[in-house]
Amino acid sequence: MKKSVLTILLALCTVLAFAQPDFSNLKYGLRGGIGIGSVDTHHDGDLNTMGGFAYSLGVIAEMPVWKAVRLTAEVNFERSSISDESKTMHMEGTGLAGATIFTKTKTKFPITYIHIPVLARLCFAKDIFYVEAGPQLGILAGKVETHTEAEVTTKPNAGGSSTATKITDSDDTDHFSKGQFALALGWGFNFGHYSAGIRFGIGIGDIQAKDYAIDGYRVNHTDFQVGLRYWF
Repeated sequence: MKKSVLTILLALCTVLAFAQPDFSNLKYGLRGGIGIGSVDTHHDGDLNTMGGFAYSLGVIAEMPVWKAVRLTAEVNFERSSISDESKTMHMEGTGLAGATIFTKTKTKFPITYIHIPVLARLCFAKDIFYVEAGPQLGILAGKVETHTEAEVTTKPNAGGSSTATKITDSDDTDHFSKGQFALALGWGFNFGHYSAGIRFGIGIGDIQAKDYAIDGYRVNHTDFQVGLRYWF
C-alpha cells in the first residue's frame, strides 16, 4: 500500500512539475456524499471490520493544470456511525450446578473527520468521464463517545433462565490519533454544473493514539461514498 501511495504522489508531482496552472479558470463548488464508513482492525493477518452509515459535506476548488488534467482540492466534514455486534457462549460449573452463559454485546460510536484530499483529476470523452486520485489528510473532529450494551443470559442446567443488561458509556477520544493519511480514489461523470461519482478513501496510517496503541494491532479508517458536486 505504501508503494501505491508513493507511486500516486510521484505521478501527481510529475504532472504538476510540467503543468501550466490556469488560475483564470479556477472554479468553486459544493460537495456532498453518502455511503459506508468503517474502522478496520488488522492483527496477525486477520481483519475485523466495524462499519455503518456515513455522510459528508464540503467545499471544493478546481483548476486546469495541463490538457485534460484538473487539480482538485476539497475540505469535507465526514461523520461515520460505526457499530458492531458480537455473541459469545461459555459454560460454568458441571451437572445441575452448572449453567450456560450467553453474552450479546452491541457497540456503537460515531467518528468524525475533516478530510482534506488533493486530487489529480483526468477527464475523458470531451470532459464527460473522469478518474481521480491523490493523498488525503484526515483530522479527527469532536469526541468519540462509545456506547456499549451487554446482554447476559444465564441458563442453569437445572432449568429456567435470567437476563441482565449492562449499559456503559465512555469517552474514548484519547484512544484515537488526531490525524490520519489515506489514499483517495474515484471516478464519475460530469453533467454541466454537476459531477456525480464514486469515491474510496483507503486509510493508510494507524488511527490508534500512541499511548493506547496495542502491540501487533493496526487500525485504519476507510470509507466508500457516492458523491455529488455542484460547480458555481
